[in-house]
Amino acid sequence: MCGQFICSECEQAIVHTDVEDEKYQHYVDCMKRIWWSALS
Repeated sequence: MCGQFICSECEQAIVHTDVEDEKYQHYVDCMKRIWWSALS
C-alpha cells in the first residue's frame, strides 16, 4: 500500500475485520498514516 509492505496476516485481519469491531478504527488510522507519509 503506497509503497509500504503489509504482511499477509495484517492484510487478512484488515480485510476480515467488521466495521463495528473496535480494531477496525485502529486499522483505518494506521492506513491513514501510511497514506499521509506517502503524500509527504
